[in-house]
Amino acid sequence: MKPIKAGKFVFDFSIYPRASVDEQHVNYLVEALRSGAELPPVIAEERTYRLVDGWHRVRAYIKFYGPEHPIECILKRYSSDGDLLMDAIRYNATHGRRMSTFDRAHAAIAGEGKGVVRAKIAEAMAVTVEYLDKILVDRLSPGKIQSKRIQAPNGSPVAPSIGTRIALKNTIRWKAGQELTENQWAINKKLGGMHQLFYVNQLVMLIEADLLDKSNEPLLEKLVHLKGLLNKESLKIAEAVETQSKPAGNGKSPRGSKGPKEGTIASYILHALTLGPKTIDQLTTEVCRHKQTNATSVEGTIYASLRKVYGYDVAKENGKWRLG
Repeated sequence: MKPIKAGKFVFDFSIYPRASVDEQHVNYLVEALRSGAELPPVIAEERTYRLVDGWHRVRAYIKFYGPEHPIECILKRYSSDGDLLMDAIRYNATHGRRMSTFDRAHAAIAGEGKGVVRAKIAEAMAVTVEYLDKILVDRLSPGKIQSKRIQAPNGSPVAPSIGTRIALKNTIRWKAGQELTENQWAINKKLGGMHQLFYVNQLVMLIEADLLDKSNEPLLEKLVHLKGLLNKESLKIAEAVETQSKPAGNGKSPRGSKGPKEGTIASYILHALTLGPKTIDQLTTEVCRHKQTNATSVEGTIYASLRKVYGYDVAKENGKWRLG
C-alpha cells in the first residue's frame, strides 16, 4: 500500500461496474471527510493507476482536499481488462453503495464485451446465473445508436456504438428487446429508476392535496409544458386505454349502435373533452372530423360512448360535457 496523489488516478468507464457515479454519495463522503472520518484505501491497477475500487472516495477526496492530496492505495496487477473488471465487480458487489439491478445489467454487458463468460460474471456479483439471465432478458435493449462509445471530457460515457447492448432503467424496462434512439439512451441514463406510475402518482398526490409550490416559477413553467404535452398525447393515451380495457358483457357494441366502434368513438370524445367542455353537437363535429364521416353515422353511438367514458369522470354542466 502506498500514498498516491488523488489527481493521478484514472477513471476508465470501460472497467467501471456501475452505470454512473453517484454524486450524492460523493457528497456524503465529503461530509464524512469534513467530520474527520478516515475512508478505506482505494484499489488501482499498478501499471496505469486505473481505479478498480474507490471511485466515489477518490472524487470525494478531490472535491474536499484537491487533486494533490495523497490517498492510501493498494496497487494490483491484472492479466487482462476482463480480470480487472471482475475484480471491480467483486469489490462493488460486497461493500459500499449497493449495486442496483441496472448496475448489474450494465456490468454484465461490459463483462461479456470483454470475453468473460456469464457464469464468471455471476460469481463475481455473488448472484446465480439464473438471476443474471433474467436481468439480461428484462433489462436489455439491442440499441441503435449513432455515435461511438467514448469518454466525454467530464469523464462521463457518451452513447455506445451501433449494435451495443444497453442496460435499461426500471422506468423503461418495457423497452427491453427494442432499439433505442440516441436521445432515448441519454434519457435512460438520467431516469430515477422507479416505475412510471410512481412518478405520475407523486404528481397527482401533490395536485390533489394542494401541495404544489405555486411560487416556484421553474416548476410552474414545467407544469405548463407538461399540460401541452398531455394535450398533444391525449388521443394516443385514450386509444391505448381503450385497447387495454375489457369489453362489457359479450364484448359486442351496445344494441342499436351504428357506424364506428363505440370504443373508438369514446377515445375521440375523451380527446375532445381533454381540450375543453363541449356540447353534444360539438362532440359530434369533433368525432366526424377525426373519422371523416357524417353526423348521421355516428349520432347513435355518441351517448353510448359518453357512458363508456364515465370512468374518466365525465359530467354535464350548462349544456356542455366536460371531464370532471
